Amino acid sequence: MLFVCQEDQQRDLFLNAADRQLGGHRWHPDISPDRYEYIGRQRILFATEVDAHAGLLEARRVPAFPAGHQSRNERTRGVRIAVAHDRTDGQGTPGRGAIGSRRSRGEAQGAQKTPAQQ
Repeated sequence: MLFVCQEDQQRDLFLNAADRQLGGHRWHPDISPDRYEYIGRQRILFATEVDAHAGLLEARRVPAFPAGHQSRNERTRGVRIAVAHDRTDGQGTPGRGAIGSRRSRGEAQGAQKTPAQQ
C-alpha cells in the first residue's frame, strides 16, 4: 500500500502515526519475540506528491520493529518505487520516470524551471 502525501511534513506525520499503530505481527509458539515478522511495517509505504511529479521514485516506511522492541532501529527506511514501462513504442523501452532515469529532488526541480526562472 502506498500513501501519497502532499509534502514532506505531511508524510512525516503519517509515518509517525503509522509507527505508533502498526504493532501486529505473525505469531507462532516456537518463535521468540525478537524474531516476529511485522508484515504491515514492510508493506506500507509513504511518498510525497511533489516528489512523484518531479520523477523522484522514492518512498519511506516505518522502522522494521515497533517502539520498545529490542531490535528497533529508529530510522525510517527509504525504498525505491518501481514503475511500469511505457510500451507505446512496441519495444518495451522504459518511459519517463522509470527506474533507470531516477533523479534527485534538486535535479528534478531544477529541470522543471523555465529559462526565465533560472
